[in-house]
Amino acid sequence: MSEGLLLQESIPWLLAGWVLSSLWGHQVAVYRAFVDRIRAGASTSSEEVLRKGKLVGRLLGSDNEFRPWSVEAATLSALQITFGFLAFCGLFRGLSGSTTASAAYWLAAAAFLLVLLGERTIIGILGPMVAARPFAAWHMRAAAPAMHAIRLLCKPLRYMLAIKENLLCSIIGKEKETGESEEEVAEHIKTLQEEGSELHPEIREILGNTLDLRNLDVQDALMPRNQIRFLDANDSIEENLALARSCGHTRLPLCDGDLDRCLGIVHVKDIFRLLEEGKEVSAHQGYLPKDEFYESLGKFKLGKTEAYEVAFNQGTDPTYCKAYELFKNTPNGTFIDKLSGAPLFSTKYRFNSKTGWLSFTEAVKDSVTEHM
Repeated sequence: MSEGLLLQESIPWLLAGWVLSSLWGHQVAVYRAFVDRIRAGASTSSEEVLRKGKLVGRLLGSDNEFRPWSVEAATLSALQITFGFLAFCGLFRGLSGSTTASAAYWLAAAAFLLVLLGERTIIGILGPMVAARPFAAWHMRAAAPAMHAIRLLCKPLRYMLAIKENLLCSIIGKEKETGESEEEVAEHIKTLQEEGSELHPEIREILGNTLDLRNLDVQDALMPRNQIRFLDANDSIEENLALARSCGHTRLPLCDGDLDRCLGIVHVKDIFRLLEEGKEVSAHQGYLPKDEFYESLGKFKLGKTEAYEVAFNQGTDPTYCKAYELFKNTPNGTFIDKLSGAPLFSTKYRFNSKTGWLSFTEAVKDSVTEHM
């Protein structure tokens, strides 16, 4: 049997292997994106829920790897390319007719390359999208058997690769690295920025600035002690203001004589906001008008409630409200004002007016004033 006939007869099996390895590879891509989101703190599921899955729990309990499932992903990619290319070769050999075998192979390679690029693009988009959905944790647990299977199948290959790595390290005299390198940390942050769409822009900026710290030398970040500028509590206000204007810093230490006796850190903007030409121009002092005072007190004690609306915005309690139900069963006593604490009504004067509002025949003596 010729090579071309063998490929043509094996097309169904080759296509099945190609589809299976493609779907399996997609699941590995989703799983890798999911683990990246967990490590980056961008997962919508709680860690307690995630640890229920043994695969995820094992990764969360171990040291971070650069990218998990690298061997499994590479193995499935190799199987996908092999099955797919052979299937396309069989298809094109059968459709080519009088075309030479070499021409059919080249056409098959070109067609398969286009299909592979399209598939990888779609998988690259779908993987992070699925991993970012709220149902991702459930999806991972449902797909766990397939992940266990590929991990078990690739165990001999991982073992051989580990032996090769240790052998090469011993030959060149390099110790195996533990922990994460700067590049690995940068890759985690990059993944978080690309896939964590719900991150606040300020958090993204902080992460980016963290990466930029790698490009700074110590002399760029630290200042020699004898060059540190500070505000001296023993100097006059004018001298300290002049120093704050000329130094160019937004914060300055406040010391008592020298740096060994630091009293605290002063924000320069606060100095110029409260002082002008050495004189205080802004401070929290004095008295509020009576109406403003009680309104501020009401906001503090009552908050945004119906009681506040009644007291200051001419609001009215709704009929048969919760307070009315409590009012009917309240033991004997005196109702007081929540703001001033002054007595208002006594329960011995209450009655059921059948209107749905709290009703009294009269108020406590001297609690009501009349203004003509």
